[in-house]
Amino acid sequence: MEVKYQEVLDRAKSNTRRIDKLEERADKNDELIKSVAVLAEKQSEMESSLGEIKTDIKSIKDKPGKRWDSIVEKALLAVVTGLIGYIFIRLGIS
Repeated sequence: MEVKYQEVLDRAKSNTRRIDKLEERADKNDELIKSVAVLAEKQSEMESSLGEIKTDIKSIKDKPGKRWDSIVEKALLAVVTGLIGYIFIRLGIS
């Protein structure tokens, strides 16, 4: 009977150590889960910021093209106006 009692005590000590290790691992897993949640939130914020940056870059990139289009439009308007004025002068309409 005493041998069986000692075996039960040994098993209880062994189980206690295993439970302690499992609790430690569970605590580490909880910390990991919290860290992953924080990383996911930061990634979401970064995606939002990246979208804004892309929009800003596109508007900056399109600006010179819009200016060039405006310059060309005004130049063509001046040439056409000059040609019409020249035609009117040649036809004697002024």
